[in-house]
Amino acid sequence: MTNILRLLDLIPSPDPRIQIGIPLISVPSEVLALNLIERHEQYGLKDKLIYPPGVRSYMEARPPPGVYTNKKILSIHGELDFLMPIERCRPMLDQLVEESYPGYVDVFVCPDSGHKVSPEMVRRCAEWCWRWGLSIE
Repeated sequence: MTNILRLLDLIPSPDPRIQIGIPLISVPSEVLALNLIERHEQYGLKDKLIYPPGVRSYMEARPPPGVYTNKKILSIHGELDFLMPIERCRPMLDQLVEESYPGYVDVFVCPDSGHKVSPEMVRRCAEWCWRWGLSIE
């Protein structure tokens, strides 16, 4: 028996205790593998993209339908982020907004920001955490 947390244990589950999520300058795991493959091809790398087996199964796994439905999610992105561009996850984020209660999914794109956390992102995150994670609302 091991105490090491496996990556597969991190795949979102319909655990009712998980009520909020905040991906900062990233994309959902479901989109991350596609992002890495596109970047691999973009840079003209000829070798096969290699993942360790545990990472591959995590990256290629798909969560069950509705796993994010009615969860409070703040997704923060830099407008100029070329490493994790929002365009790659926009369809998924739009679907989350459509499937959730109004206001539960908040997508913030910080103007003139790349793949870094800006002061405006920190401010938005703090306000959002207060509203959804710390207040009684």
